[in-house]
Amino acid sequence: MNKTGLINAEDHYIEIPYYEINNFAKRKCHEYMAESEKNRENFLSFSKNYKTFEPYLDFLICALQYVLVNPLNYQNTITYFDRYIIKTKQVENLNRPLNSLREEENRFIYFMPCSDNILEIQPFTKDVKVDGLIMPNGKFIVLDRDILSVHEILAEQILNQLLIKNKNLYLDYLEFIEKECGSSTSFPMTYNMTVINYLSSKLGYIRYAISGKSSIYTYNSLFLTEETENIIETLQKNIENIGSDMLEFHSFSEQDIEKSKQLILEM
Repeated sequence: MNKTGLINAEDHYIEIPYYEINNFAKRKCHEYMAESEKNRENFLSFSKNYKTFEPYLDFLICALQYVLVNPLNYQNTITYFDRYIIKTKQVENLNRPLNSLREEENRFIYFMPCSDNILEIQPFTKDVKVDGLIMPNGKFIVLDRDILSVHEILAEQILNQLLIKNKNLYLDYLEFIEKECGSSTSFPMTYNMTVINYLSSKLGYIRYAISGKSSIYTYNSLFLTEETENIIETLQKNIENIGSDMLEFHSFSEQDIEKSKQLILEM
């Protein structure tokens, strides 16, 4: 298991279990707010549109210049804020000054802050004509292709928000990627695909895309909630839509089924 944690603006590495990062970020944000009324106003302004996900880690990264180390168990990888966007990239060696890590020329992917307005989170309806992810609660997260480009990167961003606050989920995720990818946890698309497959096959998320007049959606019927079951039934009424149930291609033990249902309840 890779070391995980944060590097603060003073270039100090703080090792933190991944599933405790949200609690750490929450404490730091409250400490920041307690320092002055201006700080409190800054945080409240930043967090006002966070309804679905919590704002604490995003605030550390975007406002206080913290750097997330080895997100989603990637090796030698950092997530940091650069001008107007959150970037994630691999580096040759994490044991270097923060400025050097930021400036290292390497391929990166974009993330976005996870506020409801930036992710355009909205109730899903049959009239939705953009790509994205349907959450177990029936809400829809829009895929901004100008920034995130593909479903896989949006899935990484959402899964990260879930893993930083749930130990059971994090350990289950590590077990899943070990089976799917072995020890290779770098940037290849096979790993990206594993992340979105984890959301769709085990956590009740639905991958949704538009192609012409058709809606194309991938789901696991074992883990549909009342909200997503109604959505699937509505989509199936249109013969032009194309649905794929992952249960047709994968088998799940009774233990896996009960475990996933419990994890969905904890999210």
